[in-house]
Amino acid sequence: MAKHRASDTTQIRRPWRTTVRTAVQTALAVVPVLGLVVPEVVSIVLEEAGESMPAGVRVVLLGASAVIVGVAAAAARIMAIPQVETFLRRHRLVRGLAANPEPRKDSVSRT
Repeated sequence: MAKHRASDTTQIRRPWRTTVRTAVQTALAVVPVLGLVVPEVVSIVLEEAGESMPAGVRVVLLGASAVIVGVAAAAARIMAIPQVETFLRRHRLVRGLAANPEPRKDSVSRT
């Protein structure tokens, strides 16, 4: 296992915890919407049109939820790689994505 500096963020020190937390957070947001809300809305709209929702729609939406959760977890794991964190800290366009961005050299402390 690699040695970690005291300044390393928790995302770098515990990357799998970060991954699981992101997966749970994403699941809590996505699954209810795609698994419960969207099918009900589609069902209501189709009933008004005199049709019914195919049985497999809810399964497809829940499958889409699983894919979204997996992609979010993979992204969290990639972002927790120390080299990715270093890259994010060093490049101006993506510096704000770093878990612990280094302060700009031209900034003045306001304490």
